[in-house]
Parts: sequence; C-alpha cells; structure tokens
Amino acid sequence: MWSSIYNGKSYSTIMVTVTILLGKDTAGIYRKTGNIPSVESTAESGGYVITRHFETEAEYKAYAMAVEDLDGHEDWQMLAPAVTPEAPFRKGEFVRLTDDAIERIRESFGDGPADYRKEMILEVIAWRRHEGTWAIEARDVREDDTQEFDAVFLRPLTARDFVAVPTSRHPLSTAIYPNIRQLE
Repeated sequence: MWSSIYNGKSYSTIMVTVTILLGKDTAGIYRKTGNIPSVESTAESGGYVITRHFETEAEYKAYAMAVEDLDGHEDWQMLAPAVTPEAPFRKGEFVRLTDDAIERIRESFGDGPADYRKEMILEVIAWRRHEGTWAIEARDVREDDTQEFDAVFLRPLTARDFVAVPTSRHPLSTAIYPNIRQLE
C-alpha cells in the first residue's frame, strides 16, 4: 500500500515535512493554482494549512493514515512529503577539517595556515541548509571565535586524532580547563 518516500535513497537520519490543506476552498485553491493559499484566504473560508515535521518515515505514515480518517472538513489535500537528510553533525560534536580541506588551504594560503588548521579541533555550534548543502558553524576549542564550513570539509573527530594532539594544545589540557583534575 505504501511506497517508500525515500525514493531509493538510504539515510540514517532524516526529517520528513508534510503540508496538509484542510477545507473545501483551501484545497480547491491549491488544485486550481498549484499555490498554497494564504492564511487570510484560508481563515475566511474556515480552512487550515498545517505543516508537520517527523523524524521517521513510520511517524509520517501513521500521521498520514490518521489524516485519511479525518472527519469534519468537506475536503482536504495532503501535499507530497519533503524528505531532508538531517545535518551530518550534532551540536556539541567535535570535528576536524578533512585532508582535502587542509590541502585547499595549503594551496591558497601556504603551509602556516594549513598546518594550524590541521591541528584544529572544532566543536559544532549550529548548522543550516544553504543551497542544497549543510553549512556548519563551529568553534575552535582553543579560540573564542566561530567559523562556518561546508559540511563536506568536516569529519568526525576520532580517538586517533585526539591522542595525536600535543599535550600543551590538547582540548582537555589543564591549561584550557583548569578544573579538569577534579574530574579524575
């Protein structure tokens, strides 16, 4: 009965967004024009435009089945769901620049800036979708400023990365976090 809304793509985490138009006039305007009616025009006719976000396809399907059983509106229309992969990193996650990003920096700005950025450990602060890709805002754990990177130039921090950082520059060194000894 249901086909996958993933269109053959495999995402480990996604967000499904769906818009439902409730009411005869609201659904009719959409069918005639292809445009979602304004709040004013839906309010005049007693209709509604509802947008819902779901973390899984199963949640979306359960909601869609409930909407099919809807009673109390003369007509309704559910628009095709939009499936968006979730941001590749979470807030607070530690990341590093990829080798490709370091090489691009080296080619454009030289060895000094590239070597500095190669040692950077970044903490993800925020993210946003920008022109079909994820823009990740991150903070160097040794600095106060934040920078924005295209997600393709970042990778998760590994245990090997963590061990390779010199002790004096380690993100958990007592020079940066003086009370770290209290955690031991």
